[in-house]
Amino acid sequence: MPLCTAPDASRGLFDRACPLAIPRDIGMSILLTSPAYLLVIPALRRGRSRLVVGATTAVLAIGLVNLMHFSQGWVQFGYRFANDFAPFALLLVAIGMARRGGVGLLGGWLVGLSMIVNLWGVIWGNILGW
Repeated sequence: MPLCTAPDASRGLFDRACPLAIPRDIGMSILLTSPAYLLVIPALRRGRSRLVVGATTAVLAIGLVNLMHFSQGWVQFGYRFANDFAPFALLLVAIGMARRGGVGLLGGWLVGLSMIVNLWGVIWGNILGW
């Protein structure tokens, strides 16, 4: 879709003719579409538990097998095969939050931002007929 280039163009968040930002139809970074996954970092930085090692191993093993696919499909928002390892990654997110002392301000912002970005993707998906 060609972006509008007229100097007097008025951009809109959900304006198909002149968008402010539009998702890519071939996928986007999982950290861009779900920034709450950054909360995995505290789970991996401090002392290891069997739960952390097991969940990390599951995410890496499933991710490796998923990346061996020749085709990831056509239209997707984020990485659609992330659903395969999401249960194990969410365990790591929860452990990361707990190691930071609970949900806290950062956790709340990252989870809220993830929800807003995904809502934005759903709205654009409907606008573009995905």
